[in-house]
Amino acid sequence: MIQETENALIGALLLSQKKIIDVVETVKAEDFFCEPARKAFIHIVALWSEKKSIDLVSVSNRDRSLVEYLASATTGAYSPAAHDYAREIAGEAKKRRILSTLQKITSSNKKNEQLLDDVLSLYQQEMSAGKKNPDILPVIKRFDAKVKQNKKNGSMGFNTGFHFLQERYIQYVPGHIWALGGWTSTGKTAVMIQKIINLINEGMSPSIVIISTEMTEEQIISRLVANITGIHSYRILSGKYNDEEENERAEVAKSVLSSTKLKIYDDIFTLADIETAFRKADLQGGVDIGFIDYVQNVRVPDAKGQYQEQSEIAQRLQKLAKDVKATLICLSQVSNDVGRGNTDLLELKGAGDWSAVADVGIMLKRHKVDKYKMNYEVKKNRHGSLCDSILEFKAEYTRLAEATR
Repeated sequence: MIQETENALIGALLLSQKKIIDVVETVKAEDFFCEPARKAFIHIVALWSEKKSIDLVSVSNRDRSLVEYLASATTGAYSPAAHDYAREIAGEAKKRRILSTLQKITSSNKKNEQLLDDVLSLYQQEMSAGKKNPDILPVIKRFDAKVKQNKKNGSMGFNTGFHFLQERYIQYVPGHIWALGGWTSTGKTAVMIQKIINLINEGMSPSIVIISTEMTEEQIISRLVANITGIHSYRILSGKYNDEEENERAEVAKSVLSSTKLKIYDDIFTLADIETAFRKADLQGGVDIGFIDYVQNVRVPDAKGQYQEQSEIAQRLQKLAKDVKATLICLSQVSNDVGRGNTDLLELKGAGDWSAVADVGIMLKRHKVDKYKMNYEVKKNRHGSLCDSILEFKAEYTRLAEATR
């Protein structure tokens, strides 16, 4: 019975929150047949959105009439099956909608042609559930709404903080994916840190997610604080300040970072976990910009070889950027040919899909003579012109700034 499945899902969510991201993307409150289960689900999702603990006591405090129901729902619940329960509930809800609508259609006195139109309308409605209407009028309506929003915001996305990019209208646009490639030790992470600081300095308060597959969260914070203060990250991380004034500057920098909407993950490596992190951020207030440093360390357990793995990562991250309406900036190693100087094409290590999916493709190269300088070249821009600039390391390599040529 569907009622038992609904009870099992509620019980599973009370026992563990691990599967809730899959559940909320599969089933909605209106899909529930049982009223207590529907109420409990609404409270559970609300608690999760508010980033509060989900348990029997927390939900009961929101609705005392559910105490007895919640206690019985946890009996025999199996948390790992939560997603399966959700799919079954959504499927049964769809069946109820179809049968109910068909009954209304067949009980009407409409002519055959009108009945067929109603059946076709039902088919289209159920088949397109959760999908955007592709007809031109709804498309233009969505387009106008987006233009209105961009006009209100003053731009299509977020400024990069680099003048040479802004003057060519290269911004972080929702749904776009950037591929940023460089040879080992070129300074990819340094560019990421500077991009994050630029976003903070722009004062637009974007929600930023960082996935670090190499550096620890402590190392990232030390690099961010170093960029703000000009104090070397080693001294920040080791606590070896020259004087109290430096210590105070570091504390102020940490205070600045504490006021931002920044999430840092240093303990997830599989593509599925990365997708979950972004979808969770999207459901809990939204995400604007994401950094993945770097993609060759991301794992797809069932992939057969690095090429297939990187190909799947590139394609799924492209879809993820559109789904959560964020700009994803993917840091990548370059191919061996690029690293040896045998080609000047945008070739990233692992798969050609990276250069194909990228809206903006960037190649970083360190200056052959001046160790303080780096060439930042936009080698692909699906929506505009190409450009390049010289970036220069400042203050003990803690910052990158546009250099005068």
